[in-house]
Amino acid sequence: MFFLLACHPFTEKLYDASCPLGPDVSIQLTNEPLSLDPTFVEDGAGLMVLSNTSAGLMGYNAEGQLIKKLAASYRATGQVYDFYLRADARWSDGKQIESQDFLYAWNRLQTSGSKFRPFFESISSIEAISPSHLRIKLAQPAAWLLHALTLPPMYPQRPQMVFSGPYVLKKHLRDRALFLVKNPYWSITAQSIQCAEFLIVSDDMTALRLVGSQRLDVATRLPLFHEPKKTVSEPFFATYYLSFATTKKPFDDVRWRRALVGALDKETIVNALSPHSRPASSWIPFGIEGYESFVDERALFQEDMEWAKKQVPYSFEFAFDANPRNQRMAEKIHYDLKMLPLQIALKQYDWRTYVATIRLRTPPLFRFARLSPLADPSLHLAVFTSGDPSNFSGFSDPRYDALVARIMTLAPSALRRQLIAEAQHILLREQTVVIPLYHYVSRIALSEKVKAFRMNPFGMIQITDIQVQP
Repeated sequence: MFFLLACHPFTEKLYDASCPLGPDVSIQLTNEPLSLDPTFVEDGAGLMVLSNTSAGLMGYNAEGQLIKKLAASYRATGQVYDFYLRADARWSDGKQIESQDFLYAWNRLQTSGSKFRPFFESISSIEAISPSHLRIKLAQPAAWLLHALTLPPMYPQRPQMVFSGPYVLKKHLRDRALFLVKNPYWSITAQSIQCAEFLIVSDDMTALRLVGSQRLDVATRLPLFHEPKKTVSEPFFATYYLSFATTKKPFDDVRWRRALVGALDKETIVNALSPHSRPASSWIPFGIEGYESFVDERALFQEDMEWAKKQVPYSFEFAFDANPRNQRMAEKIHYDLKMLPLQIALKQYDWRTYVATIRLRTPPLFRFARLSPLADPSLHLAVFTSGDPSNFSGFSDPRYDALVARIMTLAPSALRRQLIAEAQHILLREQTVVIPLYHYVSRIALSEKVKAFRMNPFGMIQITDIQVQP
């Protein structure tokens, strides 16, 4: 074991003048971030890094509670929100963070192809009233606004590469590691860690071995059926799911989509993939308004199953990103679908190629995961609205669009939950655009030197929430 690790490239550590002995803590990322630009970030790895190097007016703490970050206070008057910035809010170069920096970010978002852009259409204008006073005006009510201000496109930005959060990205070796050091001008939360490293380790078993050798301190994804000595379980707001290219055969016919649900034994799939996670029949994840408890749906789709069994066999591609867990999932689903006249070609891709593939030529059937960066169902539901950049399925339904638009104007309430249930019924039962398989519970391995650790309900690890032995 020692020889393998000693010869492995992961044994090479990154250093900085402020940390001559290397990072105080090393955390696994399972893939290279697709982007670290706050306007264009789109995957969990990018969000993880930005949650440590940047901050917005609002944020979430380790318990998932909404808190003020760069805002010292705010006032809401109807559809007008006034935010007053902290006097000690500074960039990593020492310059004061001002309202104009938020306006710069907003203007970038409006002229970009960011996937987040449609979500902010309810904002009619943003004004820099003074260097410390920012005003946001809404075109219509948006109960989710304060939550949305936690998203990276709404972080302050400048043309230069500077950082508004507790840590500064010092070095970035593509597909290898990212090295962060303490922002000396951050004063909002304590920073017990001077230097931290995000180590990109795509193989789960390798990550576990690196924890055992003390080269890695936090392994964020464990190999199947391995229980290391020091682990924590952290549920978070995410749905692992299957979806369809609804404009391609055979899944341009809703009966085929419904028949697939009728054939899948979700509880067995989850036990084989992620036994600590929750089987899902709700698109909205556990812990967010509108979540519905799991029910075995197979009996609901028996009529479609019987119809499908009488059809001419179809051949199609089932695509997924390469890792042992997804391979096992695909094989189990392939087994369940043998009762239907379907000839399935399993095809796996590396992560970056996979994202490009489902975006440019969506396979007939594909697996994906949706992480909710908000404690609100709006973004989860918006994914399947017409024209949304993340709607890879090609699904479009004016009734669904209208429901989501209405939901986004309402505060949490019985009426809102009723409308969310109607929207989910269209997605899951009537049109069957998506098949939720499970809601995540992460099993995380920690090295012996980690004394305190938290992952928040959005799957983000804040370095400020970690404590290690010296």
